[in-house]
Amino acid sequence: MTLPQSKRDERLPAVQDRIAALESLIVQLDATFAEMDAARRKGYLRRDLALLRAEADKILAVRRMAPPLVGGRAMSTEKVRELNDAFRKSFAGGKVVMTASVAELPDMVRANALVEVSRFDRFTEDNDPHGEHDFGSFEMVGRKFFWKLDYYDSTMEFGSEDPSDPEKTTRVLTLMLAEDY
Repeated sequence: MTLPQSKRDERLPAVQDRIAALESLIVQLDATFAEMDAARRKGYLRRDLALLRAEADKILAVRRMAPPLVGGRAMSTEKVRELNDAFRKSFAGGKVVMTASVAELPDMVRANALVEVSRFDRFTEDNDPHGEHDFGSFEMVGRKFFWKLDYYDSTMEFGSEDPSDPEKTTRVLTLMLAEDY
């Protein structure tokens, strides 16, 4: 599904702001890592760097376990996963779209690809780091396919405030070839 040009135009400044913020963060991180690397080479940070890495690992572990907050309350990852699995297995309660390159494939290949999506259960820490079952990949007829789930509000104008609330969320599954990603 493609958003109308007017909707894309409305979102463009916000997207550009996010991109600028991310680029700024990347520059800051690059500078920080360069400073740390220079200090490490001089022997200043051997002990401190190991402690910093251990603390960073602890923080990341806590963040992985803590549910994201939505409107001041914890969003249920389990509920999101359940809703995603139910939609992916039945394609009921949302929309399924495909990229132009998938749409050009023979009907039988498209049908088999959708069956593969509905049966997909090979979720790992690598392909599902947040535990939401919102992305997968598989190979068929010598091609690599990706599928992903996005969460829109009920009007399909903006992202959902709370993907764990089916009343506020329209799920959209996109089937694509890896080369489309």
